Amino acid sequence: MIPLLDPSFHDDSIFIATSDAFQEITTKSVLSDGSGVKTLTEPLLVWIDAVGNRIMQDTMSTNEISPVAHSLCKLTVAFGDLASAYLAYNISSSMPVPTSPTTPPTTKGHLTQNFLRLLLAYTGLRGYYGVDEDESEMTLGFWYLFQEALWSTDYFIDGGGDNQSSPRPESGEIRESKQVLMAKAVYSELVQVLRRKVAFPPPGSGWSRGSYLFCLDIF
Repeated sequence: MIPLLDPSFHDDSIFIATSDAFQEITTKSVLSDGSGVKTLTEPLLVWIDAVGNRIMQDTMSTNEISPVAHSLCKLTVAFGDLASAYLAYNISSSMPVPTSPTTPPTTKGHLTQNFLRLLLAYTGLRGYYGVDEDESEMTLGFWYLFQEALWSTDYFIDGGGDNQSSPRPESGEIRESKQVLMAKAVYSELVQVLRRKVAFPPPGSGWSRGSYLFCLDIF
């Protein structure tokens, strides 16, 4: 199914329908507990690294949320809920992950950090939620869930199996320190993004009184 998540198709409905199917898989299938690391989690992370980033780059360059970009946001949020424990475990992991027969492997840490950057980009979309965009609010639940996963994680080196049911603490403090520093960097950036997003626009921005009242209701 992953090859159908192709934004170059002329018919956006193919991408959107496939995205909807993956959202169902991540929330209502036997894999919704995060057990399908090799069959679902890592293949989707590799796809996000290769294709999801391009969709976001197009969004940032045009400052327009296309139906495909909106669908990608829904997919990444659903996937983040599924994979929060995996992401917390592997936020700075150097364990390799295969990409394709023609490209060198990447690492779990790279894929995790790339995913978090994509979610941060959606959280910090230009404009104001409810007036200019409707995606940033969709990501907020993930950050709470990810924070809880970080608090409950015993950092470990994965043995490469298709599950993560037996986390194993790693000896020494170097790896743990790297994990903690990376997590702090992510949430420091998140705080900066949210501080910007909750600010009202300056006078003369063209907002109507109704827009201000709408945002007051949100906050």
